[in-house]
Amino acid sequence: MIMKKTFVNRVKNFMMKMMISCEQATFLVDKEQYTKLSKKDKIDLNLHLKTCKLCRLYKVESRIINDKLTQVFTYNEEEMKLTDKQKAKMIEKLKLESK
Repeated sequence: MIMKKTFVNRVKNFMMKMMISCEQATFLVDKEQYTKLSKKDKIDLNLHLKTCKLCRLYKVESRIINDKLTQVFTYNEEEMKLTDKQKAKMIEKLKLESK
C-alpha cells in the first residue's frame, strides 16, 4: 500500500514538473491565434488545458473577444473615405484655427 502511494506521488510530482503554468498557457493561447505553435508548445498547452478549467475558459473567451474585435476593426475602404463636403469643412476649420 505504501509503495503504491509513493508511486502515485512520484507520478503526480513528475506531471506537475512537466506542466506549464497558467501564465505560460494563456500566453500560448494568445500566440496560437496569430501564429502556428511548435509541436512542443501544442503538447504543453493541450496537457495544461486538459487539467485546468480556468485556462480552458480563458481560451474560449479570448477567441470570442478576438473575433469581435476583428469584426469591429475590419472596415470597407469606401466607408473610410471622406466626402468632398467633409473635406471642405475640415479645411475651413483648419483655416479658422490657424489665424
